[in-house]
Amino acid sequence: MVPDVVCLTYRPDKGATGGPGGVLHLTKMLLGPRVDDLKVVYHFKDSAQPFGIPGPIKKAINRLGFWPDMMEAARFGFQMGWQYRHSSFITHDAGTACGLALARRRYALVYHQQGALASEKLGQGKKLNAREIQALNLVEAYAFKQAHTVHFPSNGAYRSFLDSSETLRNGDFNYGGPLYNTVPPVIETEISESPPWMAQLPSGQPLFLSVGAFTWEKGVDQVASFMHTLGAKLNSPVTWVLVGNGPFWDKIEQRCRSLPENITPIMVPGPVPHALIGKLMQRADLFFMGHRRSIFDFTTLEAMQAGCGLVLSPVGGNLEFDLRKNVIWLYPEDPERSAQKILQTDWHLLGQRNQRLFFDRFSPKVFKETYSDLCHTLHQEAD
Repeated sequence: MVPDVVCLTYRPDKGATGGPGGVLHLTKMLLGPRVDDLKVVYHFKDSAQPFGIPGPIKKAINRLGFWPDMMEAARFGFQMGWQYRHSSFITHDAGTACGLALARRRYALVYHQQGALASEKLGQGKKLNAREIQALNLVEAYAFKQAHTVHFPSNGAYRSFLDSSETLRNGDFNYGGPLYNTVPPVIETEISESPPWMAQLPSGQPLFLSVGAFTWEKGVDQVASFMHTLGAKLNSPVTWVLVGNGPFWDKIEQRCRSLPENITPIMVPGPVPHALIGKLMQRADLFFMGHRRSIFDFTTLEAMQAGCGLVLSPVGGNLEFDLRKNVIWLYPEDPERSAQKILQTDWHLLGQRNQRLFFDRFSPKVFKETYSDLCHTLHQEAD
């Protein structure tokens, strides 16, 4: 069978976890092997055939700053391009896109990075030398410029990318508009055994939740700072569960130690079973994230689906969640303003508003329709 469209990424299939692999997993789950009359196949990292790079070449690659994993992704894209010579492609990472470009194939690139590649890695605490930054910029620019269309999970993600990129500007590539993410249709909540701290969560007491990597981009440290202001205004005790891991752990932990007595923080090292997140979201009243850079977070969609009220920083893709006054904005520079808004809001009604909006605009049904349209567009323009 010769497929009409090949969807791929050089990432493992770990389920609906967000990022390139998670979105491809959802695409496969929701679209399946056929989109109307089009045949569609899916390939993850495990489809790549092992290939050893000779020692001298590998040494030269490292000296130039081309990470071996990026080169393997490009080789995987090239391999898929030659295997499916008469197909169009939807890819979710820059390395695979480079390989498809070298094979001279038509592809749409859906980009899920938190900004430009080099900027994202630096924000995650990775050390990059000048050659490595230059190499990542080169790969990214080639992948973008050769793409039939480039898409982001939101227009805010597109703007954040341009703000952080050293090599690409508006008009350098064909931006095809946003392709909003979604989450699985059923919230997973079945866990074999609840951790002790969860069994001890007070019943009848408000529950706040933050889930995400403890990095500069995700901004959980900004939420920790804000909780000092909010705690001073709340009349009742609150439990705040923080799930994540990363280079900002110590900074967040230090700020949590000095929170007002009526806010009890529980820091949970990630990763944790996905069903545990679902269970927490069904119990939580408000979901807090203080992103400094946001594309269109998978976890925020899960919170909407579960009926949480949203408290987010007004940056990037977060702005596109607020379509019906369903988001309370967290202003790190004006915490009093945000805290006052939280106190004036009915949290239950806010959660209901988010849940309705999720099913109207960001549901699996809407996701399936937009990706189906992209498949048809690529196929028609290839004829």
